[in-house]
Amino acid sequence: MGTQTLDLTVAVQDYLKSIYALESAGERVTTSALAGRMGVSAPSATAMAKRLAELGLVPPDPAIHRVSALPVPPSPADEARKAA
Repeated sequence: MGTQTLDLTVAVQDYLKSIYALESAGERVTTSALAGRMGVSAPSATAMAKRLAELGLVPPDPAIHRVSALPVPPSPADEARKAA
């Protein structure tokens, strides 16, 4: 069985790292928070959030265009804590 991998651009990786950092800090992950952390405009962050959802890297959120929270899947460490 083959394994499919994604070639993620540096920009996509940077956004994913920022989402992780916001979530890890206990902050609500919104496109406006993401824009602030990345130093980009809110529309740019919204466009990337939509792209990340299209790539299957974050769950799709129909309210994303209203600068709503981006749901972030739990990390493996979170899952391990829940199972313990």
